[in-house]
Amino acid sequence: MNTIFNYTFKDEALLQQALRHSSAKTTPFSSNERLEFLGDAVLGLVVSELLYKKFPDKEEGELTVIKSEVVSRPILTVLAKEYHIEQMIEIGKGIKQIPDSLLANALEAILGAIYLESGFDAASTIVKDVFSGKIDEISNRSYEINYKALLQHISQRDYATLPAYHVLKASGPAHKPVFEMTVKIAKETYGPATGKTKKEAEQNVAKIALEAIKSKNL
Repeated sequence: MNTIFNYTFKDEALLQQALRHSSAKTTPFSSNERLEFLGDAVLGLVVSELLYKKFPDKEEGELTVIKSEVVSRPILTVLAKEYHIEQMIEIGKGIKQIPDSLLANALEAILGAIYLESGFDAASTIVKDVFSGKIDEISNRSYEINYKALLQHISQRDYATLPAYHVLKASGPAHKPVFEMTVKIAKETYGPATGKTKKEAEQNVAKIALEAIKSKNL
């Protein structure tokens, strides 16, 4: 079988290489590792273009957060399983159960192989067909913006450090607590903000920090 993602390979050996894990290689470059490297780059570029055009009002940090989830290992694994890649992948005899990482890597390797055989436009069309649904799903979630992830991105980019969250206090009854939290980036502390869970408090104080940083940079 030489068809996947509604794409038919002219060079079946290239598809076989894209599906061959390093545990099954017979020569140094007969596995899918190099194709995976190429496919990862193609995937990143096409998804970036899709997000850029789909969300003209979102800032770079927000686009980065959405992109990081779209091309994450869990999403790649889900898509690989939807297209039954686990039934096609070639692994060494020592591997009894296929890890998710192998499926995600194989999907990227297939994209790299399509790019090699038919060029960027063909690979771009496949990525759009396969990933558009996940982009819509991720971007339409109720929380829409993961403020904590966005703050981490901006903190690393602009301050070369990670945000440090601190619980000031937890109040209320045990079955219905309220957490009050601050976040520190470099020498600056933002907040406080409250939430019914630590996760909610972190999101709320991250939003406060983002708004403060944005105002400071205007």
